Amino acid sequence: MNAAQEFGAQLKRYRTRAGMPMRVLAIAAKIKVPNISMLENAKTSIGPALASRLADALSLRDLERWLFLDLASKATRNPHFRGDVIATTYMDHVRTALKGMGAGRIVTVFAYKPTVSPTKLSFTPDLVMVDEHGNKFAVETKVQKLK
Repeated sequence: MNAAQEFGAQLKRYRTRAGMPMRVLAIAAKIKVPNISMLENAKTSIGPALASRLADALSLRDLERWLFLDLASKATRNPHFRGDVIATTYMDHVRTALKGMGAGRIVTVFAYKPTVSPTKLSFTPDLVMVDEHGNKFAVETKVQKLK
């Protein structure tokens, strides 16, 4: 599966999860209905403005939105839309780590909002990813002061 096909499959999963027919998503994203089908079936490329409008229409937030836009940047034919370099590098490290743990294709991502407590320092996963075999992987980002 190439990047355009992965993006199309992810778009369809998010649209289905949101309970949105193609027509509703097209209206919300201000594009024509056939374009949704073409994107889901990897028959057309996506640009940054459309990717952002789709993420807005699907109510994607935080890491889930970022992952969607990162995948869109990999699926595009537009050389000027390559996503955030730091974010892309981070996800490349995550993908490499997952591959090293024997993960299959990631089909679901759960993003968690951080909780802050002034009295307790604890780390919860930033993401929980589920692969095609149902295996779950936690992704944590820790920030530590270096001496």
